[in-house]
Amino acid sequence: MTDSGYLVSRSGVAVYVRATGLANMANTPVLEAFLTEELALGVQVVCIDLSECIGMDSTFMGTLVAFHHRLQAQNGRFMVVNPSNGNRRLLDKLGVSAVLPVLGEHSVPDLQFVRLRNDGPMSAVERAHL
Repeated sequence: MTDSGYLVSRSGVAVYVRATGLANMANTPVLEAFLTEELALGVQVVCIDLSECIGMDSTFMGTLVAFHHRLQAQNGRFMVVNPSNGNRRLLDKLGVSAVLPVLGEHSVPDLQFVRLRNDGPMSAVERAHL
C-alpha cells in the first residue's frame, strides 16, 4: 500500500480524488484546501475514489459531507466511489451514504494523477498540469 494521502486529477470541470492508505484528521486538511480552491475555480463534479483507502475517520467523512453540500449549492455533483466493504459499512453507519451518492464498482477515467503535498497549496503551474 502507498503512503496515506490523496492523488488528484482533473478532466474538464470534473476533479477526481483517490484516497490512499488512511483518510483521516492528519491528512484531511490538505484535501479540504485543495477542494476549496477547486470550487473557487468552478469545478462542477467531484469524484472521491476509495479503491485504495484502507480506512477513514469521522473527520474525513464529515469533510465529504461538507463538500457535497457546498457543491450541491452550486448545482454541482459530488460522489464517493469504490469503497471497500469495511469503508462502505462506515459510510452507512455514520449516515454519510444517506446524504451523498456512494457507488460501488464505478470506473474512474484513466487519468494521470498527482499526489497532493502536505507543504502548502498547489501552485498555478501545478494546477495547470492536473
